[in-house]
Amino acid sequence: MQHQKDVAHLFKRVKSGHVKATKHFYASDTCIGCGICARLCPANAIEMLDGRPAWVKDRCYACLGCLRGCPVEAITYGMHEAD
Repeated sequence: MQHQKDVAHLFKRVKSGHVKATKHFYASDTCIGCGICARLCPANAIEMLDGRPAWVKDRCYACLGCLRGCPVEAITYGMHEAD
């Protein structure tokens, strides 16, 4: 449920122009480093650094393909939670 709220919040903020989409994307510790997110990204806005995704702010246009395509749901938008 929180995932859906985060996505709705992202669309609202990006549409209004108040935030650059990639500012709050992150991969949790459940990330397995498979790189699917980077391969799915139509803007090539995700680079794999040390086996973890890193978003390139000026390329991302918040399609959410990475978030939806992650096989372990490790990609999140919003406040980084303490593990």
